[in-house]
Amino acid sequence: MRTIVHVHQQVIALNRKHGRNDPPLTVKTFASEARHAKPVSARKAHTARVTGPCRIVHSPHEPLPCGARVWIETNSEVICDEEGSAVEGGSRQVCDQVCESDGQTSGEV
Repeated sequence: MRTIVHVHQQVIALNRKHGRNDPPLTVKTFASEARHAKPVSARKAHTARVTGPCRIVHSPHEPLPCGARVWIETNSEVICDEEGSAVEGGSRQVCDQVCESDGQTSGEV
């Protein structure tokens, strides 16, 4: 399965403006390799670790459906913190919480 990790610049800006700490990373897993396939899961995180090979993609003229122009793509497992919680002492666990889209679009990273 293909996984994409991207950063929501708007979340970072809103966190700074309103003193919040919402997770700015989105980790989406797709059953298909098709570029515009719908994700089977989406997770929010503060940290994400790719456990194997990955590639960083810059595609300014063909962004993802969410608007992201830079993202990380992998077929490896992605380990991240739980939604909204801090990572303590390197004890990361695989996210198992599936989040619905928050309706925000992502800009460039």
